[in-house]
Amino acid sequence: MAIPLPTTTVGILRRTVDRTKDTMVDGPALTFTPTAATAVRAHLSAPKASEQAAGGSQQITDVVMLCDPCDVNHFDRVIDAYDSGVYEVSWVIHRHGIGGDHVQAGLRIVQGTEATK
Repeated sequence: MAIPLPTTTVGILRRTVDRTKDTMVDGPALTFTPTAATAVRAHLSAPKASEQAAGGSQQITDVVMLCDPCDVNHFDRVIDAYDSGVYEVSWVIHRHGIGGDHVQAGLRIVQGTEATK
């Protein structure tokens, strides 16, 4: 069974490292590709309303995602189809039970710019 009340769909972006790149010349060798999963039914919420201002106009928001079983791992990125927000995955728990299989994950999004000193 999937989550009972999805409010969005998400895509899972998996990070890949191009080991043929010279990072000093070619720039970052780390990229994210939408290979892990697409159109996964999900619900994003902030049950503890964890949000912090980090200085300047930067805002860091922590949310919890409940979604259908899928291949999501720590360090992946999740893109929300509802508002196109891109979240970093901080933790993942794969829940298994009688008809209640789902994934619970902690996500973080950083918006704005940090204050300069």
